[in-house]
Amino acid sequence: MAALHDGIARIVDVCERTAEGDLEPRVLGIPRDGPLGGLSSGINRLLDLTDAFVREARASLQHASREQYWRRVLERGLPGTYRGAARLINEATDQMSAKTQQLKNAEISRLRLADEFEAAIKVVVDNVAAAATEARATAESLLGTADHTTTRSTIVAAAAEETSRSMDAVAAASEEIAATVSHIEGQSRQGLDVAGEAVMAARHAGAVVTGLAQASGQISRVVKLITDIASQTRLLALNANIEAARAGEYGRGFAVVASEVKTLATRTGDATGEIEKQVHDIQKATNDAVEAIESIGGAISRMHDVSSSVNESVQSQRLATDDITRNIHEAATGTREVTVSISAVSQSAADTSTAAGHLSQASGELSRMAELLQQEVARFLAGVRSGTSQAT
Repeated sequence: MAALHDGIARIVDVCERTAEGDLEPRVLGIPRDGPLGGLSSGINRLLDLTDAFVREARASLQHASREQYWRRVLERGLPGTYRGAARLINEATDQMSAKTQQLKNAEISRLRLADEFEAAIKVVVDNVAAAATEARATAESLLGTADHTTTRSTIVAAAAEETSRSMDAVAAASEEIAATVSHIEGQSRQGLDVAGEAVMAARHAGAVVTGLAQASGQISRVVKLITDIASQTRLLALNANIEAARAGEYGRGFAVVASEVKTLATRTGDATGEIEKQVHDIQKATNDAVEAIESIGGAISRMHDVSSSVNESVQSQRLATDDITRNIHEAATGTREVTVSISAVSQSAADTSTAAGHLSQASGELSRMAELLQQEVARFLAGVRSGTSQAT
């Protein structure tokens, strides 16, 4: 009887220690042929199976936590529920291995996309910067042309006024007709040369501004490319979120990265929208400059025609001395018309100078936006790559 109580006490002690998580102890010292022999053998058998299952499961999960999915729970020797649980753990390990490979493939694709995006955006930024530099140079050239036109117009206007006063004096003193006519001829020839130079300069400025308008159109196409890339990036981020949601708890970190990529792509789209607005402003300023240059060209052409008429009138004065008084009055009238035309040229030149200033400011703003775009792209790519590193 005492041996029976002692055996039961041993069995109870082993069960209590097992309940506390210690799978090492076994029921020992109980005869197999005694009344507790079968019970102690069964308990030891249960503890052996449980300990083997726990050890195998722990080893498999430890390797899985280090992404070493080749370690499986050995099913051999495990009966019934133990075998079923081992099979479930192995299936879960296979699924984790597949999902991990999918995540790695997605990370590789995202890095490749980031590299391609960086290469494409570099070309875009370089083109925008070059266009801005060319626009600024064009604006400065146009501004110089306008200032030169204003200066020459002032000289011609002063010469025309001097010619008018000289003709009035000639009308009162016929003795000075010859000298005065020669002076008028020289001044009118100078005005004719200046008008020819101004026509060529206006044509050149018109060609330059037209080139600027074409460059602005190219910038608009470049901005559309950026917008398309940002939209594609947002779509990829959405697909990544879907895959992360399917992965459940294991895809939570990747979902955060995908959300960040989507946010950065949205910010990139906003930045390209701002650039597109600036390009539109540049195109408007360019159109205004074209209109101003066309107006200048018309005024200069009229000045050229008037100067030609004055020169012909002066030559006629030299050949027709009998009509010298009448011809001098006609020349004076032509000179006054030149003065009016020169005033119009001066005003057009001032308008061109203002338009050139606006164009220069717009070019500077475009350069600033190109730098901002480059910074935003660098921040976006840094976020994508750092997110990939953290997920790995």
